[in-house]
Amino acid sequence: MQTGKKSPYRQNKNNSISYYAVCPECENPIQMVGIFKATEETEDKTYGRHHKGTIPALATYDEDDYINCSLSSPKRKKSEKLRSPTSKVANQTLTILKIQFDRVIYLISKQMSVKISSSLAEKMLKQYLAEEGWLHREATLNNIPWLFVQCNPAIPLFGRYIVKDSELHQEIVKHCPDVDCSGNNGDEYVQIRQANKSYVRLYFTLCNYRKKVEDEHLIETIDFWLYEDTPYGKELKTIFSKEIVMQTDYFNNLIQNNRKNDYRNQALLDVSNKLINFKAATD
Repeated sequence: MQTGKKSPYRQNKNNSISYYAVCPECENPIQMVGIFKATEETEDKTYGRHHKGTIPALATYDEDDYINCSLSSPKRKKSEKLRSPTSKVANQTLTILKIQFDRVIYLISKQMSVKISSSLAEKMLKQYLAEEGWLHREATLNNIPWLFVQCNPAIPLFGRYIVKDSELHQEIVKHCPDVDCSGNNGDEYVQIRQANKSYVRLYFTLCNYRKKVEDEHLIETIDFWLYEDTPYGKELKTIFSKEIVMQTDYFNNLIQNNRKNDYRNQALLDVSNKLINFKAATD
């Protein structure tokens, strides 16, 4: 149903039929195994196996991206160096960030329950570009919003708006008596302010990225961490920590939705167009 059983997904070579697709993480070609008949290898399971070669009109093979793919051979040692600047995944990651920056910010704001202003989003993008975040080995086309935040240092929460009655809001009320978050911004947000003339030392970040494969499905998680800064030499005080399961399918559906372009945030798109100075790929 997805391919129509047509070329380039269906290939007839020397009267032997093979079916191909594209790896969702590294964008390399994969061969579909066990679609119509089980073998000793498949044991009645259908799965995709990386194909080390280009399938014309479908996918161009990239060895560098294959080596660092979570879905490739687990026995292969992954490189700790940055991706090559010519990496297909790296360049497509930067392309998506440029043309979908408003949706990236929308998604991470929603998952963290923190409103990311345009000025903060611009600072975060500058940091991401300085860190060459799109070249990091962990970065893929699916986890762009979360790895974008992880490339940034912890961000002060003072003066920012958080979602009213969210888990984050409730934990701050419970554990931070010196923080005033009673100021409303409509019905959705409250503002983090100081109480009793105290100084608010709360910071938030995303950290501890993890990934695992379960039943041939990649699961990616990252921790949202809110902590209170302490005098130098003392351990930081954790206020709230939560594991976030990356909604990669939701992100992909979001950026592929062209029916609601009227709701795009042009201010954020102006920021990404200004800072990401290259011609975005369209393929």
